[in-house]
Amino acid sequence: MTADRADDTRWTLITHHGAALIYVAEHPDATIREVSDAIGVQERAGARILRQLRDAGYLTAQRVGRRNTYELDISLPLRHQVGRGLSAADLLGGLVDTERWERRPNRARPRSSS
Repeated sequence: MTADRADDTRWTLITHHGAALIYVAEHPDATIREVSDAIGVQERAGARILRQLRDAGYLTAQRVGRRNTYELDISLPLRHQVGRGLSAADLLGGLVDTERWERRPNRARPRSSS
């Protein structure tokens, strides 16, 4: 393997924040540890990422017993200037099984399994 090839494995197309949002969209009852493991970061970093997504309004957390259940607000715009004019829904719509979601104004919630 050449040096150039080795460098190819050190970057990803989606940031940790984007990966966390995608994971939570598919697993709204995931623990911080499960999200962190799925996106490849330490638990403390995962907690920070989820907190930042909450602070930015992309998700809210509701305490259910000892766990959180997350709800996404996918109407918000993407934060990078390249994505100007696009929303989180535009990103997630191509990456997540949206058939499972209820459509509500400015919200996307996973459907309950009942």
